[in-house]
Amino acid sequence: PPEAVVVAVEAAGLVAIPTGLAHGTVSVMVDGERVEVTTLRRDVVTDGRHATVAWTDDWREDAARRDFTFNAMSLDRAGVVHDCFGGLDDLRAGRVRFVGRAAERIAEDRLRILRYFRFLARFGSEGAPDAEAVGAIGADLGGLSALSAERVWSELRRLFETPAIGPVVGLMGRLGVFGALFGPSLRAEGAGLLLRLEA
Repeated sequence: PPEAVVVAVEAAGLVAIPTGLAHGTVSVMVDGERVEVTTLRRDVVTDGRHATVAWTDDWREDAARRDFTFNAMSLDRAGVVHDCFGGLDDLRAGRVRFVGRAAERIAEDRLRILRYFRFLARFGSEGAPDAEAVGAIGADLGGLSALSAERVWSELRRLFETPAIGPVVGLMGRLGVFGALFGPSLRAEGAGLLLRLEA
């Protein structure tokens, strides 16, 4: 559990900051840098915005609750990459793919819809986006209304900071993401205005 991490960190003479103990996260100050240490966990209950978690010692179980395949990878102390869901191949191919069934991952946290587009802008190739992901997003746009304005803005801001986002913004407009977030009057063309305002 994260409390044990705090004890171990302090026993090593380092500073532990209980950033998010409920979610298993402890920040550790190492040579002036903040490093986040998160206990392996599994979801017990999700409601589309929040998750109640329990601790586990199963790396695959922890990886299975991640959003995208490349975010489910881990590196052990020997430098070995553990990749249960093909994340490395997806990165090499410029694919952004949900772990398991896209609809299930989105239902766990609707913010993953916006995260999908941010990662698509950053890592995606010029080819067609993952059909399952696009279909699941289109089917669950109504869930975006349950997200707080702060979470939405934080994710959109990070998207807007990514170079060459034009094709991704166009896809978001065609799928109706902006309409779901800001009302049906905002079409894909309106996204350009958002980008100019952000600049």
